[in-house]
Amino acid sequence: MERANGKQSKYLTVEELCQLLKLKKSYIYDLTCRKKIPFIKIGRHLRFDLEEIQKWIENNKVIPEERSWL
Repeated sequence: MERANGKQSKYLTVEELCQLLKLKKSYIYDLTCRKKIPFIKIGRHLRFDLEEIQKWIENNKVIPEERSWL
C-alpha cells in the first residue's frame, strides 16, 4: 500500500490488508487466529508482508477444471 509520503511499505496493517483484499477485519483476524494467512506479530500488532500475501494469494488460487461437454 502506498503511504502518504508516496513510498510503498513492505508491511501492511490489518486495515490496509482489508482494503487490498476487500475483506472484513473480523475475517482477517479469523484467518490469523487459525494461522491460515502469513503474518508477523509485533507485540499486540499484526503486520503482513506484502510479498508473502501475494504468494499466499497465488498458492490459494483455484484453477477451474476443463470439462468435456460431449
